[in-house]
Amino acid sequence: MKYRIFGPGWPVGQHLVPTGTVVDTSVDEWAKGLTPPPNCMALDDEAHQAMVKAYPPEPGKEGPPPSANKQQEAELEQTTKTARKTKTK
Repeated sequence: MKYRIFGPGWPVGQHLVPTGTVVDTSVDEWAKGLTPPPNCMALDDEAHQAMVKAYPPEPGKEGPPPSANKQQEAELEQTTKTARKTKTK
């Protein structure tokens, strides 16, 4: 299950997972068994299904946060690269 954190980050225990972090439960042992937070974007079907289950649609709304599409991923990647370049100057 893969998802990217947005917003102010994701508090997990005594730690804060920073915004922009991609969490992959096949690699990140600490994240196994945790429900993706509402401030994330699902990057695969498994994460999307977990979010649908954890955050059912409210009346009048269409459902959980949308899954990523290629354009959104490209835009986010470009923003991340720009932010890294700015920090290193």
